[in-house]
Amino acid sequence: MKIKSVLKKTCSIALFFISVTTKAQTQKTPDESQLRPGQCYSLPDSKIYLENLKTRPDFYTQTMNEIGTAQLANLQNTDSVNYYFCQAKCKNQQGQIEKLWTTLSDLTSHFSDMNGFLCTGVSIENVQIVGSIYGPQPVIKPYWAFEKNLIQTAEWLRKINFKLSSDEYTSMLKSL
Repeated sequence: MKIKSVLKKTCSIALFFISVTTKAQTQKTPDESQLRPGQCYSLPDSKIYLENLKTRPDFYTQTMNEIGTAQLANLQNTDSVNYYFCQAKCKNQQGQIEKLWTTLSDLTSHFSDMNGFLCTGVSIENVQIVGSIYGPQPVIKPYWAFEKNLIQTAEWLRKINFKLSSDEYTSMLKSL
């Protein structure tokens, strides 16, 4: 009887630690209802390197079609720069969320750097995970599509004929 009780407690403790660990490793995405039209945020779990796409095209067929095979054909990694892609969610003027892929690059010397090869708006910060434990976690922050030098977000803004509302424009002028 005592063995059963001990096993039950041990299993409960193990399940508790598994749930805490799982919860600690999840990223908190921005609240989409709080995004303003023209704002985006990246999905860091979507990050994929150009090299992976080129070496396993059969495995990444859908992703390659979404990014665009013509765009992929024009990109080439070098000894100093590598390309990668991140999916972003952006809010249009009707309040709907749209997904698009962004093309990014970074220096190969940043592969060993924790802040290298990050999706736009994502940073690695020491965040309180559980209780008083702090550890490096990805922090995802929204960004204005027109503030970043991303070809895909600029094309998206043109496609949806984006216009900044007069209230947003006034608000941005005040902060300047």
